[in-house]
Amino acid sequence: MPLRLWDFECKDCGIFEDIVESGETTVTCKCGKIADRIFTPSGMFVGNQDADWIKSVVDVVDKDDKSPHVQEFIRNPTRNNMNAWMKKEGLRHAEIGGSQHGEGYHNRMRKQEEDRNHVSRMTESVMKMRRKDRRIEI
Repeated sequence: MPLRLWDFECKDCGIFEDIVESGETTVTCKCGKIADRIFTPSGMFVGNQDADWIKSVVDVVDKDDKSPHVQEFIRNPTRNNMNAWMKKEGLRHAEIGGSQHGEGYHNRMRKQEEDRNHVSRMTESVMKMRRKDRRIEI
């Protein structure tokens, strides 16, 4: 029979892994007691899958505020609750490349305007050369 890696649980020692034949449902634990094979879904995470930094946002929340959205975010700091809290508080994420005052947006708009001006200057230069090449002098 093929060998497989299974999870086992001992009442005294807890959960551990062991390599056994695929038909085995119990093993003897290091402590000498019988451990039962348990089912552990692989590749599944059922905990809070939000980024760890979201919990740090709770540090700036007014803990004395009894509003439902504030209390829910404090109780359960998930991305959805953080976004709901920010919306109710009138807050928004900082712009990329700038502060929350919109500098990033203004920098992008300024860059787009510079790009348009550059294209206009290049177009004018190319057209000027073309007119010169096609000019007929008598």
